[in-house]
Amino acid sequence: MEDLQAKDKTLKIAGFSLSKSESLSRLHKSLLNNLKNYLDYNKPTKEIFYNPLEIDQNDTPWMFNYIQNFIIDSSYDKFNPHITIGDGIIEKPNYLPLKFKTSILGLYHLGNYCTCRKVLYETELKN
Repeated sequence: MEDLQAKDKTLKIAGFSLSKSESLSRLHKSLLNNLKNYLDYNKPTKEIFYNPLEIDQNDTPWMFNYIQNFIIDSSYDKFNPHITIGDGIIEKPNYLPLKFKTSILGLYHLGNYCTCRKVLYETELKN
């Protein structure tokens, strides 16, 4: 998906790109519009993460920029739906393209590498 810098190495972030459907874009916009009063636009610190002790700001400086600039760089018209699998390079599986539906939407506490660590809220999706 993306190349990111971390200390003396380049990380390869593996993941699935999702089709940018109208319903997914509407959900994205609705969530942002409803959460904008709760968002903090200041430079994040490692204390916002689920386990601040595992965060090395020198190792993963891209995380802090990504979080701080998410609304500007990755939202609304720049929304790029994806599922991050993790750090590494994988070969394209032979079962792609993959179709699936989900019925749960979750809000998570971020962990290292912007992983989902703790469910803060989840709800069932309808239609």
